[in-house]
Amino acid sequence: MSRSAPNVVIAPDVFRWLCGSSGFTPSDISKKIGVSERVVQSWCEGTHKPVVPLTKVEHLADMFKRPLAAFLLANPPEEPQLPKDFRRHHGAEPGYSKELLLVIRKARRIQEIHHELTENLHISSQVPLKIRTIKDDPEKAAQEERERSGLLIYGDTPGMTPVKAFEIWRGWLESQNISVLKTTMPAGDARGFSLTDGELYVIVVNSADADRARLFTLFHEYAHILLNIPVICNQGEDDLKEYAPIERWCNHFAGAFLAPREDIENNAGVRQALASGNYLRAAGSIRKQFLISDEAGLMRLLTLKQISSSQFIQGREKLREDFALREAKKKQVTGQAGDEEKGGFGIRLDKNCVAEKGAGYVSLVMENVRKGHISSSDALDYLDVKLRHLEKFQESTGV
Repeated sequence: MSRSAPNVVIAPDVFRWLCGSSGFTPSDISKKIGVSERVVQSWCEGTHKPVVPLTKVEHLADMFKRPLAAFLLANPPEEPQLPKDFRRHHGAEPGYSKELLLVIRKARRIQEIHHELTENLHISSQVPLKIRTIKDDPEKAAQEERERSGLLIYGDTPGMTPVKAFEIWRGWLESQNISVLKTTMPAGDARGFSLTDGELYVIVVNSADADRARLFTLFHEYAHILLNIPVICNQGEDDLKEYAPIERWCNHFAGAFLAPREDIENNAGVRQALASGNYLRAAGSIRKQFLISDEAGLMRLLTLKQISSSQFIQGREKLREDFALREAKKKQVTGQAGDEEKGGFGIRLDKNCVAEKGAGYVSLVMENVRKGHISSSDALDYLDVKLRHLEKFQESTGV
């Protein structure tokens, strides 16, 4: 005779926290565990205490991506506030999608782990930044930050690609105690976000974006960190009006950092194209030298007052029309949209782990294993890899 699973009594506040932080609706939960939506709704509203069989709690734990122990808490834990929403809405549902909420939670966990690992090694986790305001000149701020980096990265450097440039700049940001994560977020949900409410800061970029777009997003989000305004954003021209000045500042900074004014003015191809009135060709020359997109190059020409607003809008529409046509042709030929570039840089073992979390984070985890601060089991958890990948990391680092 089989025994029924024991019931678990979940504190109402804990259940509301679990649901709210996951983004799942009563309807989603009802379908997952086979309880009427009306009953689940009463749990969410706190009018009835959730009493759920253990097997169904396990289903919820899997659904919410939370440990089973979270359902046994007496009270919900204190968590940092979500970053501000700077995204375009256009009638979209308010709040964040469950997919984006999960990415934010993962980023916060990496932030906590990274801080713990640096403390283990007695490494300072302070971020050496000069805080800016939108009253500062973004052109000058970008020049100062680029000079501070000491790096010279250009598209005409042999073997240089947007992928490699991203990883080099990522390494520099990691040296400033800014962790850079590259992970998939729903298309149109967010291009990136930043977190500054911990001693170690985090930038997250959307791996679904094209390589040049990710590079621009990296420094758009770095600009948000310099302003100490952590946000979720799309960098669209239709961003909420109240935040438009901040987004314009961050876009200007990112463009100026990646494509410095002096270098553009000294670019013969840009000068010749502008002299002939072909500003799209000028944007193409900027794209080639600085590894940014044609549209970002066009934006640089606008901010440098080399073209008018009407020329920028006209050129942007032409670029977007051409892009849509190219993507449509790719889809006809291959059956799917093509990526701008493929490639990798850095440790080539578990490429997904390194690409998502960064070589610096992987090295930090492995150094903690080597010095006995964490176990191999902890490392598997922190890296989210299988044992065979961890063994390869250990071989490569001598751990």
